[in-house]
Amino acid sequence: MSSVDKFIRGLDEVDEALDFSLRPPLGTPTSVIAGLHRSTAVGVLVLLEEFLRDRAAEWSHFLTSARINPSQLPGGAVSYQDRMVEALPGAYRRTAVVNRSILAQGFSKTVASLAGNSLESHEILFDWSGSNIDAADVESILKLVGIGKAWDQMTVFWKILDRTAPNQSARNLLNEVTSSRHRAAHALNPALAQTTLLALSRNARLTAILIDALVSTALVKLARGDVPGNAISNSIRIRRIERDSSRWSEYGPKATRAFRRHPDLQTALTEAAGRAKARDEFVVAVDGGEIKDWRSLI
Repeated sequence: MSSVDKFIRGLDEVDEALDFSLRPPLGTPTSVIAGLHRSTAVGVLVLLEEFLRDRAAEWSHFLTSARINPSQLPGGAVSYQDRMVEALPGAYRRTAVVNRSILAQGFSKTVASLAGNSLESHEILFDWSGSNIDAADVESILKLVGIGKAWDQMTVFWKILDRTAPNQSARNLLNEVTSSRHRAAHALNPALAQTTLLALSRNARLTAILIDALVSTALVKLARGDVPGNAISNSIRIRRIERDSSRWSEYGPKATRAFRRHPDLQTALTEAAGRAKARDEFVVAVDGGEIKDWRSLI
């Protein structure tokens, strides 16, 4: 199962539990309902962080395979050394004791490679410094791959993907997920509003899509010797899949006429992703205006 499929399945399961808590059978104790609300808020952030760690391993593998000279990295080798030192304490705390020697060995190998001719990447480059990811960590991760003004770029791409996106920063998507998690984990009576709970899954999904799209696209550009730059959002070519009654229609970048109509979403994603990979396109699947799934360049 791909990291995207695993993430989406997890969100679907959380949504099912939330749906039960909002329409509980008669006589369900309020403590059970409150517990489900807490687990929803905590669980959504856990799923987002697990997804980003899974993708970090895949991004890191791609970077190593690209055999990039550290001197050609955004900010040079020093910026990558600084990023690893910044993320190491958090990664060390989250790593099981029996696996910490493996973490240390991989860390040392990557640091040594930064003085050579080919980067030996490590997923710690895309990790976060605290107990949970926050907006500053996302800025650091995108800066690492040559993208400045991270949240501005993510907001631009959000509005390109979602024509109904509200006039707000994409930073709010992550902030709502993290603040809800912290209230649920630490407040005696977090009093999470129903509207907040219902939006958590969507906000986490959008955050994951935006980070994945920009980082993956930037890494592909770096592997080719290009500079991602601060206008990367406008350069991403999008292949859209939209639900059309019982079928899923596939549209090439900027096309208004369907290239093909598929019998189900999985078939549409598989076939569209194959075409997109050869053309450096990002695939997004939409159902009734809601973004459901995606496939990035990596």
